[in-house]
Amino acid sequence: MKLIKKILIVSAVLLVTSCAQFKLIPASELKVKGFSVLPATSWSKSPFEPGEKAEVWTIDGYSLNQMLVFGEIKEGETLLKETSKELPMPKFRAEMLPNELEDLVKTSIINQEDGTLKIETKNVRPQQIGEQVAFRFELEFFDANGLKKNSDVIVWVKDKQLFGMIFTAPTLHYYESYKPALNKTYNSIKA
Repeated sequence: MKLIKKILIVSAVLLVTSCAQFKLIPASELKVKGFSVLPATSWSKSPFEPGEKAEVWTIDGYSLNQMLVFGEIKEGETLLKETSKELPMPKFRAEMLPNELEDLVKTSIINQEDGTLKIETKNVRPQQIGEQVAFRFELEFFDANGLKKNSDVIVWVKDKQLFGMIFTAPTLHYYESYKPALNKTYNSIKA
């Protein structure tokens, strides 16, 4: 009886997830989450949203590359949905300094992964987006399967709201091969 119950549960999950559709994000200028960007390549938007004001794009599948796009996050809101009451998501504050924004992003990712990731931050620097000053930095970590990954993060605060993009891919091959397209995409942002 337990085996039949497990089979029914797995079948129901597969049925529900197979109904969800990915949406094509073309390599053309688009307005998303309160800002404009020109992706250097086409992406597929996931039907599942990791936060109230966030969405995920991928080219080759979640485990090989993903772009978290978020924006219009107001004072007291979180970047990602809470997955555990024991690990609450940090809340955004409009007056956050660059190191606090970095910590907000890092802690949000760690808490989404049940607190198990050890993330190293490197290369924190400002990046101009028109009249707006953004902050860009890289994260390096091993995922739950032991695969080394890097993230390239760009965040900015405008009108007391948080905006940004986070590209994540395995360090070996994928991260470096998409870096030129990523730089072109980040340089196209209009805040």
